[in-house]
Amino acid sequence: MKELKSLITYKIKTSFLIVLIIIISSLTLTGILILDRKVQKTFLYASAMRISTEIKYIQIQAIVRGKDYLITAADNHTKFKVIDLTTDKLIYEETPIFENTNLYFDDNITVLSGGNFKNESKITLSRRNNYAFIYLYKDGRVVVKEE
Repeated sequence: MKELKSLITYKIKTSFLIVLIIIISSLTLTGILILDRKVQKTFLYASAMRISTEIKYIQIQAIVRGKDYLITAADNHTKFKVIDLTTDKLIYEETPIFENTNLYFDDNITVLSGGNFKNESKITLSRRNNYAFIYLYKDGRVVVKEE
């Protein structure tokens, strides 16, 4: 009788623990999904970055507040461009990015960060000790600054 009682108690405790684990994991998963949706709305993503050593260019696709941008930068022979993919219009063009130091992609240009602020979204590119900041403003302006 005592063994049966301890067996029943053990099964109840085990069942309760399993149910508790399932509830906690489902709440955690729901929280992650909600957080992921919020992050997608508020942060700029450099979702696709491609470096080709033959063509020597970088391509970043960034989604900012529902607009889709394609940002391309090539070596010193071509221009740095930002294209609004929703309208297929070139909205910014400048020659060249990283003017002081030749833009060769063998030298590891990387996307450091991207984020949204009050009136702008910003992507940071780096090459050695040089940085380029790409600002996408709410009013559609694009500004590139070098440091």
